[in-house]
Amino acid sequence: MTRDELTKAIGAHIRARRKARKETLAVVSERAPLTLGYLSTVERGGALASVDAIHRVVRALDWSLSELFAAIEAANPEGEK
Repeated sequence: MTRDELTKAIGAHIRARRKARKETLAVVSERAPLTLGYLSTVERGGALASVDAIHRVVRALDWSLSELFAAIEAANPEGEK
């Protein structure tokens, strides 16, 4: 998986988790805490967030880093290691 593909996958999975929980960007960004604009950019795959920022977002979504990356791996089982 390339850096760009990983950036997009992280964003897509974060967005899917947030929407599944029926939460707005504003609510999650406040809990993270990160700016709404930055979180939106991460969700769109426009920025590769730091591990710290990703950790704050997944915790705000009652999730863990391992669950996020397991979901990414499950969606890309034949991908590059």
